[in-house]
Amino acid sequence: MRFVTRHPFAELDDVRREMNGLLRSFDRALSNPSAAADAALPPFNLHEAEDAVILTAELPGLDPEAVEVSVKADEVTVRGAWPAVETPENGHWLRRERPRGEFSRTVRLPFTPPVDGVEAEFARGVLTLVLNKPAERQARRIEVKSR
Repeated sequence: MRFVTRHPFAELDDVRREMNGLLRSFDRALSNPSAAADAALPPFNLHEAEDAVILTAELPGLDPEAVEVSVKADEVTVRGAWPAVETPENGHWLRRERPRGEFSRTVRLPFTPPVDGVEAEFARGVLTLVLNKPAERQARRIEVKSR
C-alpha cells in the first residue's frame, strides 16, 4: 500500500491561481473598452433651463433617419443602431472602441412635457432634444403692486 502525501493547502493554492486568472481577465476587460463596445450606450447630457429641459446625445456615425425618439408621460427614449463594422480583410483588430449594434436609452424627466412641446434636431452627430415644461411648471414673474 502506498501513501500519497499531500500538501494541506494545495487545493487553496489551486483556488488562488484560478481567482488570480479571473481577476487578470477582468482587469484586461476593463482596460480594453472594445470588449464591451457592443453594449455601449450613447452618452447623454441633460440640463434644465427656465422653460425647458435640454437633452443632448452623442450619436457619431448615425443618420437622423436611424434614430427614433419617443416621449411617454415623463420618460424620453432614444433608440437606434450603429452599423456593423467588418473585420479588416487581411488582418485583425488591434483596438475597436466605437460602439456597434442596437441601443435603447430612457431617461425620466421631472415633468411630463406637453404633446407639442418637444423639438428634435440632429447636427454633426449630436441629437438635441428641447423638452418644454408645461405652463404650470414654468417660473412666472409676479408683479408686486403698491398701494
